[in-house]
Amino acid sequence: MKSLKKNFLRTLILSLLIAVLHVQGYAADAYTVNGITYTIEISPLRAVVRASESGNYQGSVSIPQKVKINQTTYDVGGIGEEAFAECTSLTSVTLPTGLTYIDRQAFAGCTKLTKVNIPSTCKTIGSNAFNGCQSLQSITLPKVLIALGESSFDDNIEYAGNVFVGCTSLTSINLESGNPYLSVKNGMLYDKDQTYLIASPGGKTSLTIAETTLKIGEEACSQCVKITSLSIPKSVQDIDRNAFWGCSKLATINFTMPDRDSFGSYVRMNILRGAFGNCPAIRSVYLRTTVPPSIKEDTFDSSVYSSATLYVPEGTKTGGYDSIDGWKLFKTIKELPGSGVDEFMSDSNASASVEYFNLQGVRVTEPTKGIYIRRQGSKIEKVIVK
Repeated sequence: MKSLKKNFLRTLILSLLIAVLHVQGYAADAYTVNGITYTIEISPLRAVVRASESGNYQGSVSIPQKVKINQTTYDVGGIGEEAFAECTSLTSVTLPTGLTYIDRQAFAGCTKLTKVNIPSTCKTIGSNAFNGCQSLQSITLPKVLIALGESSFDDNIEYAGNVFVGCTSLTSINLESGNPYLSVKNGMLYDKDQTYLIASPGGKTSLTIAETTLKIGEEACSQCVKITSLSIPKSVQDIDRNAFWGCSKLATINFTMPDRDSFGSYVRMNILRGAFGNCPAIRSVYLRTTVPPSIKEDTFDSSVYSSATLYVPEGTKTGGYDSIDGWKLFKTIKELPGSGVDEFMSDSNASASVEYFNLQGVRVTEPTKGIYIRRQGSKIEKVIVK
């Protein structure tokens, strides 16, 4: 009896393995119909466009809504990973209604692609889907879109990624009305509340970032190669990795954030690695806060630290910016006249003990020459120790 049970289990397991292998093999098979290559997905059952078996796609390509393969008709449901990647002679693509996803790098490197429609049924667009499509002139995202780049949306989009990096002819990103997660302002893509900047098209000649923006996302404005100056709104608290990477003509950056928020608390911006990497034309960086933003050594290129001028509030260079990690790498730091720090003024809580902190928030028992945060009871002020 035990032997029969063992044989039965072995047979069952073997059958399942064969079935799995058969399904995987079936799904991996390629079928070319009218010059377009497909693979069949099992769950759900549908055809997906994949890279051409006979060579790169060229000219204008129209993907049908249905395709007949081995006497069976399938809905065309997606564009597979790298399906059209590096098709440098592809000029336009028509995608069918019913298509639900465009996979990662699907059109990456299609340098002559000028036009592609994204069907209103498309729910997912993968990372770098249109990376390097330097001739792409227009794009409209559907209202049913629920995933973009590396992120599936919810009420709090933390990371999406710019799927249009390198689209240097694209001047505006459009969005069908009714999407519950996204919004567009000044041709730039945000979350619904416009607190998180997701993507800016690379063809814009100037960037007007919404005053409600709290975070500029990873690669959000990467390779905006036509902008020459940039103003960061005072609302911005975080600039993510490579946010402005490759903005090759960017010459002037103006940070407008204040020292305090609306509640009177000190604020400090965080700027991550490579945020302004590969921006060799930067010559002027203006900061108007006595609490320096937190940056990394590679936030800017090493050549920028040598060639650009960092402008800071009066009285904040010595013992301030010239001693802060990252900022101290700038060889030329100049103070802006008339923008200095208010001296400490005593208040009714003068009997309370006094504590000093440096600009990194570390408590200092005996402050030397420089700028410090001075706390006495409930009163907090910036002071200059001379």
